[in-house]
Amino acid sequence: YQFANVLYAIQWVVSSTPWMLWFLIAFPLFIGIFYLLSRRTMKRLDRVSQAVQNVVEGDYHPELPEYNRDEIGTLEQSVNRMAEEIEHAFAVQRQAERMKDEFITNIAHDLKTPLMSITGYLTLIDEEELSLEKVKEYAAIANAKSKRMEKLVNDLFTLSRLTTRETGFSPSQLSIKRLLMQVQDESELMVDQAGMELRLFLQHEDVTFVGDGDLLFRVFDNLIVNGIRYAREGRFIDVIQKKGAGCILVSVVTHANPIPKEELEHVFDRLYRLEKSRSEATGGTGVGLPISRGIVELHGGSMQARQTFDGTAFDIMLPLEPPQA
Repeated sequence: YQFANVLYAIQWVVSSTPWMLWFLIAFPLFIGIFYLLSRRTMKRLDRVSQAVQNVVEGDYHPELPEYNRDEIGTLEQSVNRMAEEIEHAFAVQRQAERMKDEFITNIAHDLKTPLMSITGYLTLIDEEELSLEKVKEYAAIANAKSKRMEKLVNDLFTLSRLTTRETGFSPSQLSIKRLLMQVQDESELMVDQAGMELRLFLQHEDVTFVGDGDLLFRVFDNLIVNGIRYAREGRFIDVIQKKGAGCILVSVVTHANPIPKEELEHVFDRLYRLEKSRSEATGGTGVGLPISRGIVELHGGSMQARQTFDGTAFDIMLPLEPPQA
């Protein structure tokens, strides 16, 4: 009965109150509620706007809240992702610029050193009164330096052609067993002179695949030369071949002077050398491993370096069929 009286009272107030009075009450109330709601929204939009401006000015950590699931929350998440991607892109660009500068510096150093020697010896031959034996000695040294420069330039051209996929690729049906045995035969003298032994561990089942024999021979030759240069104390260089699922797996393993783990990701960089002085007596040109990986990738495979308990292994994966050009 009391509830009915309340409803009757409300009905009487509504029917007896002029509509203009209701408008004067409702409109300010609506404006107040709208202001309170829009003020919070505008603050959030202002934070988004300020965050975008900060990103433009180089601050890539806006840290906008992401707990809201409305449209503005989606916008805040997008701004955070955008800032992260821009920061990553600039980091990649800076890394590329640094690597380019190091690459140019290393090329200049590797060409300047033998060039200075050639110039020096030729100057001595031209300006000094030398015996025939000395002239021949200095000329031989200058010739050796010039051949080292020629090899570096040729390797750089090869690396460039591999990078742009412009190198000659002549695939044919190959036997992995015969290829590795050929590598062993042609490396025998070089390995013996270093006081080392090249051991082959091959599957009894011969595996054939499609590839460029000359290019792949260069890959294994580079790895054996590296093994002789850096792991002579280990005596053995092991070449281990296995058959995987639709591919051939070959590992070239040395047993001394393992490459530090922090250096493994860089050994395939162009002109990168573990020996930082870049002396001719203690290292190569730093192009052999990038060329080797480029050749393997040209075949649609992959090449990785890993540390073993006493040395370093270079793992090569070659598909039985190379990718279509």
